[in-house]
Amino acid sequence: MKPSISVLMPIYNAEAYLASAIESVRRQTFEAWELLCLDDGSTDGSQNVVQRFAHSDRRIRRIALEHQGIVAALNHGVQSAQGEFIARLDADDIALPNRFAMQLEFLKRRPDVDLVGGCYQTIDGNGDLGKIQTLPQGYADVAAALRKSNCIAHPAVMIRRLVLDRFAGPYREFFPLAEDYDLWLRMSKRCRLENLPDVVLHYRRDFANPRPARTARQAISTLAVLYAHAQECGEPGSEVSPSTPFDESGLISLGCPLERIHAAVRKALLSEARATAKAGFPAQAKLLIGEAKRYAPRVTQWRDCLDYAWKIAQVKMAA
Repeated sequence: MKPSISVLMPIYNAEAYLASAIESVRRQTFEAWELLCLDDGSTDGSQNVVQRFAHSDRRIRRIALEHQGIVAALNHGVQSAQGEFIARLDADDIALPNRFAMQLEFLKRRPDVDLVGGCYQTIDGNGDLGKIQTLPQGYADVAAALRKSNCIAHPAVMIRRLVLDRFAGPYREFFPLAEDYDLWLRMSKRCRLENLPDVVLHYRRDFANPRPARTARQAISTLAVLYAHAQECGEPGSEVSPSTPFDESGLISLGCPLERIHAAVRKALLSEARATAKAGFPAQAKLLIGEAKRYAPRVTQWRDCLDYAWKIAQVKMAA
């Protein structure tokens, strides 16, 4: 029987929590799904975990890929999906048992909505639950919030497959760590996006092992998405060029001041530090605060400025 829902789960060296993530799909009250385990060239025991589940459940399928990153894996998953609806789940998160049933019922009842997300509760590496994150719900509130920040949790969404087929990619490769936000903004021009008020996901946060460099890259990519989206809205029919490096130099070429870039990174690192401290990891929070200080205005170096200027000279935006 053809599945109604295709679940896309990108996997890269996710052995530690992978079994819990897969088991959460198997425990769904709605059972007409397929789980596409998109193995992005894992070198740990992830393959064995997936194969163990796939051996006993034909709805689970491992797709072996060369290591090209999450965007390539997701796009491959979209093309391989058989379901009318596509759901996302990360390899370290846990979908609550009634998630698929609630989201599917909502989309069938609301044919005007093309994507539905939901609220989530954090879970740490030990399985202890933390803060519940509520999100904007109705179309107008979600659309307004998206103009400022990403208010849709990627691993909590369910999307109509036919809608995704309208967008090239649909994920674009040149927004590392913010590919979802880029897609939501492009979709919001033509589609209705909403969130359920219910908690549908336990979202994994590893406060014991902070990754400040990743936090900084994500902040820069998020800012780049906002600037690129503003440019595309100002030039109907234009697209951002994949050759544009969406790092500091790419942002500056879009008109973003260096001070704003550093402020965005600083804010993201300090926010992560606060959450880490509240979770009971003061030493890790101190490390994040130390990284945030590097982006204070007084530490900007001439060498960086010259490097940015050199990169900007090479940037050529699409006409």
